[in-house]
Amino acid sequence: MTSIGPVCRVGVQIMPSPSTVDRYLEPLLDGNRKACRKFIFEQLNLAHQNAEEVIYDVVWPAMEKTERLFRNDRINIAAEHMATRINRSIADQLQPSLTQMPKIGKRIIITCADGEPEELGAQMCADLFEARGWDVSFLGGGVPNDEILTLIGQLRPSDTAYFRNAAFRSAAGSSPD
Repeated sequence: MTSIGPVCRVGVQIMPSPSTVDRYLEPLLDGNRKACRKFIFEQLNLAHQNAEEVIYDVVWPAMEKTERLFRNDRINIAAEHMATRINRSIADQLQPSLTQMPKIGKRIIITCADGEPEELGAQMCADLFEARGWDVSFLGGGVPNDEILTLIGQLRPSDTAYFRNAAFRSAAGSSPD
């Protein structure tokens, strides 16, 4: 069973230990790239998690928690951007270690709202779909609707996904509430 839910989880979702996410979140919000890489390395090697589990159990929940903290004015935009960029770097490093399944003959086009958190989530979804054997066209954000529709017509995907955060930002960087 494939779902394009909050973590593009295929099959059953296992909730991460809050302490694991919180232990990663501390250096993430401090902007400590080296400590974040060390933590992820430890998860892969000492905790014996594979790359997919680290994405689902650490990187994704940390991304969501960072966004909640930002929306609730607990961190500023600089801290949110810094954490998102570190998470993007971590996701990029994990992608080649994802177990690759054989091609399944399906194509998906993934796009997203403008913004770093949206792009990070969409990128991780693209990586996970690709690992599951899908042919993935990841557009990122900022692509005009008519161009997306043209690409859909050209590629005839099996599915499309639009990744968007629950809250949106105005041009000034604040949420609507």
